[in-house]
Amino acid sequence: MSKSDTADKPKKKGNAVWQPLRDQLTLNKRDPDTHYRWVDTKQEIKNEQRLERGYFWVNKTTASQIPEKHSGVDKVAKEASDITGAKRVGELALMGLPMEIKEARDEYYQNETRDRTAAIKRNLQKDLDKTGLGMKADGRVVIE
Repeated sequence: MSKSDTADKPKKKGNAVWQPLRDQLTLNKRDPDTHYRWVDTKQEIKNEQRLERGYFWVNKTTASQIPEKHSGVDKVAKEASDITGAKRVGELALMGLPMEIKEARDEYYQNETRDRTAAIKRNLQKDLDKTGLGMKADGRVVIE
């Protein structure tokens, strides 16, 4: 074929076959009460732990509902704990976590970090006081 023959062929129209991965992982319909996370399906133990901590597999059934709560513990529906129908892209599958659980977890770790940083500063100040030089442990603590 010559260049003029290929130039005369009509361009194929329709859906693109290939998309960058970031486009495939974009969620168009997000529930604002759910935190979403793409996870590696090969990490079965970690995913099992996530299910125990309140995550659920996002599929057609669970995409619009958050698992029921029963006496403060998430009671995950069978569909939400079964990966077979989960939204997937290659080796990744989509999990969701109710936002109130995520916020409570984030608050817990922020408090832990604040408390541990304060303990480091207190211990440092005790050591500085022992030197008798009148130095203060103020400012940021950087651990390398």
